[in-house]
Parts: sequence; C-alpha cells; structure tokens
Amino acid sequence: MVQSGFFKRSLRFDTIYVIHHLTVEDKHKTGKDLMEEAIHPAVQASGIGANFIDLKGSSELIPALTEVLRDCIEKARMPIVHFETHGHPLGLGPSVDDLVTWADLRES
Repeated sequence: MVQSGFFKRSLRFDTIYVIHHLTVEDKHKTGKDLMEEAIHPAVQASGIGANFIDLKGSSELIPALTEVLRDCIEKARMPIVHFETHGHPLGLGPSVDDLVTWADLRES
C-alpha cells in the first residue's frame, strides 16, 4: 500500500489483459512486445495471469470485452485491462475507419 499525504492507495489485481488492435501500417506490434518483453517475465513467478487478445477489427472489441468480463466474473478475477490501440475523439480503434464509438462502448 502506498501512502501519499492523507490518502492511502493500493492496487490489487491478479490478471492482466492486453487488448492489441493496431493496423498493418503500425509496423511495431507494441502490444505483443509489451506482453512478451515486460508482462510475461514480470508475472511468471507471481501467480498473476496474463492474457493477450489480438483483434483483427473493431467489431471484435465489444465481444472481447464481454469475454473478459465473463472470465472475471466466473473466476473472481481482479483485472487490469490495457488497450494497445489508438484513441480518437469519436472512439477507440486504430483509425477513423475502424473504431468503436464511445457511445457503443458505454451501451455495451
């Protein structure tokens, strides 16, 4: 637990999900690199789970999040969900032509 001034903060999690959704033009597969070079080595002996989800299109985002939610409920997981994609004023995804709107995320 970290103390800062009058506030006590703690972060408890047992699973990390990396949701990777970049375009072919994004030459570096940063989500995969993050998982292989940082997360997996860090969690190997800790008992923390690590899951990599590679989306092929924005239409896969809400079903992937639904699956993460189902998994967390069924297994009583406390997750961190990391999105490796681009943000836009209209939504989340690698490009304006391939994104999930903020409204669609709120509704799902």
